[in-house]
Amino acid sequence: SNLKQPSILIGSKTTNTAQTCDSIQTVPGTATITVATAGTDSTVPTCTVVAGYVYGTNCYDDREKANYNDGPTWYGSVPNVSVTAVEVMFWKSGTQGTQGISTATVGIKLYAGNITTGPTGAALGFTSNTMASVLTDSVTGDFFSHTFNFTNPVPVPAAGFFASVSLPTHNVGDTAVIVCDENPSANFVWERDNDNSWHAVTETPASWGGPGNLVVIPKYCFNLSGVGISQNLGISKNVSIFPNPSNGIVKISTTFLSEENISATITNMLGQVVASSKKNVMIDVMTLDISNQVNGVYFVSVSNGIDKMVTRLVLNK
Repeated sequence: SNLKQPSILIGSKTTNTAQTCDSIQTVPGTATITVATAGTDSTVPTCTVVAGYVYGTNCYDDREKANYNDGPTWYGSVPNVSVTAVEVMFWKSGTQGTQGISTATVGIKLYAGNITTGPTGAALGFTSNTMASVLTDSVTGDFFSHTFNFTNPVPVPAAGFFASVSLPTHNVGDTAVIVCDENPSANFVWERDNDNSWHAVTETPASWGGPGNLVVIPKYCFNLSGVGISQNLGISKNVSIFPNPSNGIVKISTTFLSEENISATITNMLGQVVASSKKNVMIDVMTLDISNQVNGVYFVSVSNGIDKMVTRLVLNK
């Protein structure tokens, strides 16, 4: 099934200094997911076949499932980043999966924190919808997405934040089954137990004992008013990155009217730098070589110290 990668900044710009934020493009990608049939947990009788997925039924009275968004990876040095909405992919198939009384609530909370120590402090922002509202989107198939919109943009830390799905706990059987990448390269998930304690899902026996990466997609915006960078992130007009998909040799073409000190980096999905270069350029072509890397999705960042653009790159050797 085709899923989406987390949202990232793609050469966005604003021309109205009064506007609060501008749009950020969500980049499509793919991942593999597997539905597993749930059994009955003899120690918790309410854990019946209504589960059916990795992050399944709420019979354990779990409070929240939080997915981490690393700031440097997803929105770099863009200032004043806020989240306006969060899209979550759920699963429901017949009598299994996401379900509950119509007035049960499913919500989204944003937290500061990092993947090592988990969410910290009070929620930065919160919004919720009823189960009835969530399930209106389930007519599209077993896997369906639902968007939770914040009334006002919620500022998030530059270092990163958690987007957490607040689970329904009204009645036995109320549950929100969240889709998860089956074999993520690293862990991005913490969960809040019924005693309100947070645990990385890699913990055992307190949690799942393996890594997770939920399909929980924040939608970012930013405000350039009052900051010391140009009101138009115009570097994207002067930079082209090709070919894409790439066989490993990445060309960065620049067409500036005057000499610019340009830095270019390529990072993998974990935020690790796999290639970088710095050069004073006007009309020029910079070359980066990632032919020694495995096929997959990478991100090319180009900056002149004032403006920055990030482009998704597919390596297919």
